[in-house]
Amino acid sequence: FFDSTPQKSYQNDFKYPLSWLQDVHARRYNLRPSALEFFLLNQTNFLINFDKKLRRQIYQKIMSLKLPGMKSIYSNLSITLSAQEILKESKLTEKWIAREISNFDYLMMLNTIAGRTFNDLNQYPIFPWILKDYVSDVLDITDPNVFRDFSRPIGIQNPKHIEDVRLKYDSFDDPTGLMKKFHYGTHYSNAASVMHYLIRMEPFTTLHIQLQSGKFDIADRQFHSFQSAWLNIMDSPNEVKELIPEFFYLPEFLTNSNKFDLGKLQISNHILNDVQLPPWAHNSPEEFIHMHRLALESDYVSAHLHDWIDLIFGYKQTGQAAVDATNVFMYCSYEKAVDVDAIDDPVTREAIEGMIQNFGQIPSQLLNEPHPQRQTREQAAFEIESQGRALNIFQNLTHIRAFFVEITPANDKLCDPITFISIPKNQIRSFMQQGIPDTLVTVSISGVVGNNGWQPYDKSLSIPDTLVTVSISGVVGNNGWQPYDKSLSNFFTFERDPTLQTERNRHIIAAPFSPSLEITSRIFAVSHDAKFVFSGGHWDWSLRVYSLLKSKIITSIIHHTDIITCLTLDSTGYILVTGSRDTTCVIWNLSLIDNRNLTNTNEQESNALLSPAVTLYGHTSEVTCVCVSIELDLVVSGSLDGTCNIHTVEHGIYVRTLRPMGDPIINLQLSNERHILVHTEKDDTYLFLYSINGGLIRMRRLEYNVVDMILSDQYIVLAVNHIPSLQQTKDSSAARVVVKDMFEMKTIQTIRLRTQINCLYFTKDFSHLLVGVKDGKLIVLTAEKKSSEKNIIKNK
Repeated sequence: FFDSTPQKSYQNDFKYPLSWLQDVHARRYNLRPSALEFFLLNQTNFLINFDKKLRRQIYQKIMSLKLPGMKSIYSNLSITLSAQEILKESKLTEKWIAREISNFDYLMMLNTIAGRTFNDLNQYPIFPWILKDYVSDVLDITDPNVFRDFSRPIGIQNPKHIEDVRLKYDSFDDPTGLMKKFHYGTHYSNAASVMHYLIRMEPFTTLHIQLQSGKFDIADRQFHSFQSAWLNIMDSPNEVKELIPEFFYLPEFLTNSNKFDLGKLQISNHILNDVQLPPWAHNSPEEFIHMHRLALESDYVSAHLHDWIDLIFGYKQTGQAAVDATNVFMYCSYEKAVDVDAIDDPVTREAIEGMIQNFGQIPSQLLNEPHPQRQTREQAAFEIESQGRALNIFQNLTHIRAFFVEITPANDKLCDPITFISIPKNQIRSFMQQGIPDTLVTVSISGVVGNNGWQPYDKSLSIPDTLVTVSISGVVGNNGWQPYDKSLSNFFTFERDPTLQTERNRHIIAAPFSPSLEITSRIFAVSHDAKFVFSGGHWDWSLRVYSLLKSKIITSIIHHTDIITCLTLDSTGYILVTGSRDTTCVIWNLSLIDNRNLTNTNEQESNALLSPAVTLYGHTSEVTCVCVSIELDLVVSGSLDGTCNIHTVEHGIYVRTLRPMGDPIINLQLSNERHILVHTEKDDTYLFLYSINGGLIRMRRLEYNVVDMILSDQYIVLAVNHIPSLQQTKDSSAARVVVKDMFEMKTIQTIRLRTQINCLYFTKDFSHLLVGVKDGKLIVLTAEKKSSEKNIIKNK
């Protein structure tokens, strides 16, 4: 894109590879259907406004390219489809009802389909006020009385306002006939309200000052207290601002970290600084966000959120249903209410555009009928079981069952423990495996031709995913895995790689590992298409690529100046990060092409798979662990020097260093919920939970050594082999899987195993926990089905 404005600036020119493009969404700008929003592989997105004709030409051109990266539900849908049709085609509502996606994720998806975007403050994503209790010392989210009424707009949460608001609507009369009746003269979402909430963070601080003619608004009108904000809603029907997504994931917006002079409150003369939190948050922004998110995902909100969706995105948005629900706003806020392009008078056009920007814009309507209610947890669990699927382990921690899987034959003299497990997430199926039907042509007596599909059976139902295992000696297992089979009552299906049956036939990563390095899961990764295994730890300092299809090493690259001690892939599968004893980390770009013919791969093509992009410096000792999130644009590395360095992915810019205690950092995890979990070990073992901005949220000393760990959205799972307090008991192995609450770090469940643990791996949807153990077996932990009460592991 090139800047062609009269004040041309080459700084506004920008370009990205077409292969990075993942989504293109049709967008409105000032209620005109004239913009496009582009979503890239590196999670960058941008909104560009065109004229209507040019937008269609650009969109059609991009779609004609059939780009391989555009695989989402949105990119396969035409620009001509309405938001309602896109929602219906996406099947997201069905997934939400079945509790396959969270309330937060569903609201974000509804906002996206309805045209809301972070790139336009006038169309910012909308989230509901969910609580009305901002005074209690303890927030009880099982109490219905702490929640707002989701069936009523925010302006009439106080029932005393209903009559006044309706009277205002009934008595309104515009002599010109241009303005239609409305209940509220302001809107629940506009640029001013976004700046109101985010005033303590740039660039919103500067935008707020510009809006207020070069100064801060008076302190009493600023967002300074939750209790005060809710009292304003209860006191005035004109206070109709809903919330924004940041209230559920971003504690930083609640603190005045930049020390802005926000003024003083007139009555109390109190100097404004951080937002005053409810007592139940204990003066901790992180705890507020944690509790607020729990409240959003609570059973009460799940049972009533559909009522709020009806008001904002659904059938109560317009028409008589909106009137009956007391939910009508200024006429210029609605889609297709005003055709700005048809207004010839420039003064009138500018005035209308100003009204649209100032009053806010109603999202595109997604439903014309009542939104279905979400299933209860019990209903969702029953449906999952009736389909033969596995339950979520975290929701069934008291009923866990273990299955022991032989990776190598039981009579094998060589005990070769599994140290790495992975089920690649974007496995490519052939056309036959995808169940593409044959053509069955029929011709009736009257000559009607039928071009029908025919399959004697569906191969895709019996084709398992690939489950890759790597042993300590480098033996690679290309196993089959199915989490469930509709035709069977099995908890899962595991098909062992036939080459693991005998030592002679086994495939080994043909490069010796360094004898001075402990072989752990942190030196392996598998490409998302299940074609390649990346490995470090080799004596010659190389990064190696093993082809699962050719069963041999196809690439060996030496870039570090010492042994690679850890590596990891990002969620897109296009970024690999390695850490080394040479104290550096390297960010690699991967060029994985789905249709690459690996049978003809030569050395030049193989090396083209990997290219070093940026080297990261800052540690003074061996790098032991590394994590990457392209969504957060962060690489986090831990070292024996006791530091945890944070850099950006795209440009490798240094951000900050965390120094937990100075003890060597053994492992770390980075979650998409903006948390960093650090495991240190020397004389004692500690866990530290940080925000990505370096704020220490929690620290816990552990009475045991941690072998491996997993960080999910709300839970920490630890693999433990040595518990000193149990050494004098008959349970000498003392191997445990320990599940902790992430925020409080309190132990929720402990699962005892009979043998020492090497590594942990969670399948998607957290339905199965795969445990590699010392005796060479694979232990599969999964939730016990309600219909069976046998062989339940004793939990403590």
